[in-house]
Amino acid sequence: MRCGTRTLGSTHVADLQLRIQRRPAECTRIKPRRRRRWNIEYGGEQTRVTAVQQIREGIEPNGASRVRSRLTRWSQAEGAEGSSRAGRGRKPNPREAQAQKQKRTTRRDATTAAGHSPSQSHPADRGGMDGNFGSEERILWPASVLAGIAMCAAVYDITQKVSSHCFKGYDNLSPMKKVEWNNRGFSTFHALVAAVVSFYLVVISDLFHSNIIIDRNSWLSDAMFGVSIGYFLTDLVMILWYFPSLGGKEYLLHHGLSMYAICLALLSGKAHMYILMVLFTEATTPFVNLRWYLEVAGKKTHNLYLYNGLALFVGWLVARVILFIYFFTHMYFHFDQVYDITQKVSSHCFKGYDNLSPMKKVEWNNRGFSTFHALVAAVVSFYLVVISDLFHSNIIIDRNSWLSDAMFGVSIGYFLTDLVMILWYFPSLGGKEYLLHHGLSMYAICLALLSGKAHMYILMVLFTEATTPFVNLRWYLEVAGKKTHNLYLYNGLALFVGWLVARVILFIYFFTHMYFHFDQVKSIFPLGFYSILTVPPALAVMNLFWFWKIFKGMLKTLSKRRQQSENGKAE
Repeated sequence: MRCGTRTLGSTHVADLQLRIQRRPAECTRIKPRRRRRWNIEYGGEQTRVTAVQQIREGIEPNGASRVRSRLTRWSQAEGAEGSSRAGRGRKPNPREAQAQKQKRTTRRDATTAAGHSPSQSHPADRGGMDGNFGSEERILWPASVLAGIAMCAAVYDITQKVSSHCFKGYDNLSPMKKVEWNNRGFSTFHALVAAVVSFYLVVISDLFHSNIIIDRNSWLSDAMFGVSIGYFLTDLVMILWYFPSLGGKEYLLHHGLSMYAICLALLSGKAHMYILMVLFTEATTPFVNLRWYLEVAGKKTHNLYLYNGLALFVGWLVARVILFIYFFTHMYFHFDQVYDITQKVSSHCFKGYDNLSPMKKVEWNNRGFSTFHALVAAVVSFYLVVISDLFHSNIIIDRNSWLSDAMFGVSIGYFLTDLVMILWYFPSLGGKEYLLHHGLSMYAICLALLSGKAHMYILMVLFTEATTPFVNLRWYLEVAGKKTHNLYLYNGLALFVGWLVARVILFIYFFTHMYFHFDQVKSIFPLGFYSILTVPPALAVMNLFWFWKIFKGMLKTLSKRRQQSENGKAE
């Protein structure tokens, strides 16, 4: 495409977009010759600059489709122009080429100095879930993982050598105590690095100061995630090798979930801000380790032990309680961006997604995060109730842990978000029974979270969410027109069995267990006591009602399959 006497190609577009992103004020100081070209094209530079900027921010302004189509034609025109120019044997002006090269070099240096990677300044430049990463990304994160493992090994040896010189009692420790001593050395080092980098990227730098934060990332966040994966992997191997001396099953769960979340963020380039906020919680680890060091050294009566305990309490309150409250609040107010992840993944994986109606897309994405919450809730509940020894003592009504508190907070955030969406689109996403279910669930979870009572019973009820993925998969297959597929039949059978176990038999066990421990149930404060007598039965009745509908639907599907098979044999 030609404008005036010069070609306006993708290089100029990229140049303008990067100038808009890094130096917005410079958009009003375009050189006169370039301004004339813009005026020829659109009759005014401000309209064009605003449209391009809004497109970059993911907004569709008036005339955005026209600008987007012209951006595409520019790239095509530049390719055609380059081919014809090469065919004619023409060479570009060396002076202009040198000036353009100097501009790009200066801009790249300025961007790198600010802590951002030019290749990551826009989500479209990053490979995303497709895995189409540039060569720098392919090298950076594996190198960071290896660097994290090497860091752990180096700090382990340094801790051993320094401790033998600085702490006289180190050589008298048992071999297992020495291993744990050195292990806590590199966990402290990683915690300090992770806290500093996370604080810098989230608070000090301007990486997440734009409106669209879910796609924002940088080479520094990638490197930090790689180092953290290396650390968690090394620590996990040591925990398994010396199990259970360095930590129990809760550490395996913590490290596994951490690596899973970090890997997802690293490979997709999404939600880096939220992962960094969670990584900042490692800031409490040095206080935990110092407390252990002082205990092993026999310094429990020292003032430092007391001051460290107070610092640990305040740090834990700020970094692992208040920060998570802010985390869920921020995620709630930016939920349109978190919710957008399901939309982007679905548009790549399911070809018919873009042809769905707007309301179907909303429900599709809504069921995406409900499935994710259900999987997390089921895994955590099963671990705490069945695998861990949290509720193995006789007095179970007062038993709780930080993991159950965190799970309850996440579930409240999920139910609140889903409830708001149901009300906003009522009754498209669910009827009154969903409002009742979500209201009762939030009420019961809030009581348990604030009082610290009956966590076991709430976790048993949360485990019933294990059936949600089957419900959602059934809906996805229906929308995709796969009702005749074998997967639809197998999923229906799995849904029937799962509902029978998790929402019928489990509630029978729930009420039986509560009956045999009724003396402990009576010790709960009055509101909690009457709530535990009324809310679970109400949920059980709703589950029985839905189970009856699932049973009838399964019989209907099986009868249709039988008729189809008989008709096929007759033909």
